[in-house]
Amino acid sequence: MHQRWVIASELTFQGLANIDNVMTIRSGSSQIDHYQQYINRLIDFIAGGIAADECSR
Repeated sequence: MHQRWVIASELTFQGLANIDNVMTIRSGSSQIDHYQQYINRLIDFIAGGIAADECSR
């Protein structure tokens, strides 16, 4: 679980620091709406990684 939290924190920092580089504004969307969608996807992705079952290898 410790490794998951380390990865989650790194992904959070990278995802927010590079938000302008990874986002593309779709026509018809406001910039604020698009930022909110990106943040929601980032939260969902990180939460899924933390909640995932342990891999046994």
